[in-house]
Amino acid sequence: MRTLCTCLLVAVAVATAAAAPAARPPAEHHVYQTLDEALREVFAGADSTWTESWTPDDAARTALAAQLGAPQPAGEIVFHRARAGGRDLGWAVTTDEIGLHEPITILVSVDAAHVVGPVRVLVFRESRGGEVRRKRFLEQFLGKTRADPLRLTRDIDAVTGATYSSRAVTAGVKRVLALVDARYPRERSAP
Repeated sequence: MRTLCTCLLVAVAVATAAAAPAARPPAEHHVYQTLDEALREVFAGADSTWTESWTPDDAARTALAAQLGAPQPAGEIVFHRARAGGRDLGWAVTTDEIGLHEPITILVSVDAAHVVGPVRVLVFRESRGGEVRRKRFLEQFLGKTRADPLRLTRDIDAVTGATYSSRAVTAGVKRVLALVDARYPRERSAP
């Protein structure tokens, strides 16, 4: 009887272990750049910088969700601004986008004409895919606007072996462009 009970306990333990989801490896936390370092780079030559906050109301969040195809979280968005020689240099916004399991913190700069400037990966928390911080991948976003598809395999080439991370960074750039356009609409010229 004791042998039968021991066998049953072992069988239950093996079945339970097989049914449990595989534990993912602990994510490494890589801080590649601080926010201040990234802002100094993207706003090189600025003689003044400041921040402006915006909390989209329900209507704005609904409109953004429709544009981006994903619900938009409530909360405040911080726009970093800069000027040089009296000229507006544009905006820089940080966003956290989910890679495979963990958020990737990126900073996206958008110039006064609503064109993407430098993009930086600030913090990467996944166990793999950190190659998205490389210049070769990030430079694909330079010059993009809301008129561009901003989709992998369409106008952005994913990093081999880092598809989820590539998709997250691409989604972040698209999101920041939408936020800038929603908060600071371009002035339309009269006909």
